[in-house]
Amino acid sequence: MINNALAARTMGCSALLIAVLWPSCFDGGVQSSAQPAIRRLAALGQNVAVFFTLASASAVSYSSDQGSTWATLALPPRLSFGALASLPTGVLGGGASGNLARLEDSGRVIPINSRMAVSATLTDIILAENRWAYLAGYSYSPCWQVYGQGEICLQRWDLVTSEWTTKVMKGEFTAPALTFAGSRVVAVASERRKDAQGKQRFVGVYAITADQGKSWRNHDYLAPGAKATQFTAVSAINETTFLVAGAYGVATYNADRPALFKTTDLGASWTVTNLSTPSANKPYRISSIGNLVMIGLNKHVGISRDAGLTWSYVQIGGDSGVSDVALMDGLRGFVGTFAGLFETADGGQTWHLAELPPPLSQATKNISDSTQLR
Repeated sequence: MINNALAARTMGCSALLIAVLWPSCFDGGVQSSAQPAIRRLAALGQNVAVFFTLASASAVSYSSDQGSTWATLALPPRLSFGALASLPTGVLGGGASGNLARLEDSGRVIPINSRMAVSATLTDIILAENRWAYLAGYSYSPCWQVYGQGEICLQRWDLVTSEWTTKVMKGEFTAPALTFAGSRVVAVASERRKDAQGKQRFVGVYAITADQGKSWRNHDYLAPGAKATQFTAVSAINETTFLVAGAYGVATYNADRPALFKTTDLGASWTVTNLSTPSANKPYRISSIGNLVMIGLNKHVGISRDAGLTWSYVQIGGDSGVSDVALMDGLRGFVGTFAGLFETADGGQTWHLAELPPPLSQATKNISDSTQLR
């Protein structure tokens, strides 16, 4: 049964949060017959947060019973979440221009100073131990020749004391991603560097903190025999084992071979599994529960039931394209596509379209525009 609680209550409640943009404006609570375009699904421990976008109006759809029933709340203009995390009460969302906002159960939107630069884009948020919100973002400089690559900012926000800690990694990085691994948090990204011959290439980078973000240990990774390696997404299986979705290149400096990189010892050693995907695209999203792993790959979803050793592929949403994946447990999961939200209740063997309702009400900003979203 749905109540007006907008967010998952705790890490263990197995709720699903969805930010949605429908293709037409909301008019009297009537939903367009077209399906919303799904852009982002972010696995957050026991919970899953999902981000969707389209061109006209934004909303949050939420379920407190693993998608059996839904409710939807429209968001104010200019508010768009590129990363979401559920809090004990409400939702924490972030996006472009370093914007961070808390959406409360009542529908109020509270802008928060994320301490990131106005040029920064928040790309991931996770909640650890119901107390610390970890944020990952990156900022690019207009003088760089490659758009979308810049320095990384890793932050930890203490929800009890409101204390912030910040780690900045200088370089030309791609968008970072986060995962919670027991008492540790792992961040992954790719950095553009020159090799000994002066050739530009990507190197996989991962950073680990075991002290609530006070300090981070940085590491590099280049796949054996590869000229380039890219890390795009990460999901932890346990305290020491995490899976990184990405790609590598052998013949060229382009990371053109989709792959899963797996470590069982916090990065001391790695195994590489090629993903022979039908669409031959880099994976940009990953979600895992136990040995069940799902990876989003353009128009297909990769599914592994043995922690990434072997894979099968299924096309979901026709030619619309897969944007993200999120697992609730060992059986139930969701796939976001540009033709709607699809769900499975049998570990990915069968899928059906999830119907999301029109918005019940409009969220409101409870603070003056003097503390506006940037």
